[in-house]
Amino acid sequence: MNSDRISLENVTIKGAGMWYSILTGLYAQFEGQGSNCKVSDLAIFGETDHRIDESPDNAFNGYFGKGSEFRNLWVEHEKCGFWIANYKSLTDITDGMVISGCRIRNTMADGVNYARGTSNSIVELTHLRNTGDDALATWSQDSIACHNIIFRYNTVQLPWLANCIAIYGGIDNKVENNLLYDGVYVCGGVNISSNFRPAPFGGTTSVTGNTIVRCGTESYVSPNIGAIWIYCKDSNIDSKLIVKDNNIYDATYSGISVHGPMLLNDAVFSNNIIDGAGTCGIDIKTDAMGSATVSGNSIKNTNSGNFCDQTSKSFRLK
Repeated sequence: MNSDRISLENVTIKGAGMWYSILTGLYAQFEGQGSNCKVSDLAIFGETDHRIDESPDNAFNGYFGKGSEFRNLWVEHEKCGFWIANYKSLTDITDGMVISGCRIRNTMADGVNYARGTSNSIVELTHLRNTGDDALATWSQDSIACHNIIFRYNTVQLPWLANCIAIYGGIDNKVENNLLYDGVYVCGGVNISSNFRPAPFGGTTSVTGNTIVRCGTESYVSPNIGAIWIYCKDSNIDSKLIVKDNNIYDATYSGISVHGPMLLNDAVFSNNIIDGAGTCGIDIKTDAMGSATVSGNSIKNTNSGNFCDQTSKSFRLK
């Protein structure tokens, strides 16, 4: 069918399955305007073929209040799969949203971005491929912190600009047990970043149990970035950061890289396996500042050793 953009508030839409119920056309999109929206078992095939950041041409756009769920959806050829933000007032913030069992492919920008205060929300068991920006992200935009975002048990392949998963500021956010493959450009498998002026990091940010394969690429930020990329860009990352029990294979450059110019404090890199790296296992870039605690990591088959410290003692591995 050819569809105009559909407004959603306190409604349930259930198709016959993603192979059978299909929305197509330039405006095959949903605009969130309230709580308790449930959409499942259908496909959305848009016609977006270029990126205009100000345009709302996302499969799901807007805010979804409390208790919204999106399951068993297939999304292609939109700007973003989901761009979730609070566009009116703090009372509209998306809280408790679930995206589960979906496939998101061939977008011009993000697969999912939980932005601007979205809290207590999950993306799980979802497959994302060929996204034109971060496949999964939470961005604490406009200094409004996103809280308790969980990305777990997802598979990401071939993001062609930006990261498999990115955390831009916020409180107590988690990246757990994902499979992340083959970044193309400016791609960390996981990026923990204060870029784009987000609300500060708070609580504990954790990156645990992920398998990351052939990630870490060339970048406009640095000649190269790590498969796990810590980027202290616009403010310090000085709440607890735990990078633990990840398996990093065949990193194009380093397994883990730390970039300044702001401080990284209270970071722990422990029990990670780094097997194969084009440069070194853990790479501390020239502008990095602060410290990290390192213990129990297994690093092998690297071209430049286990640790590279390119600073003039402005960063300390403990």
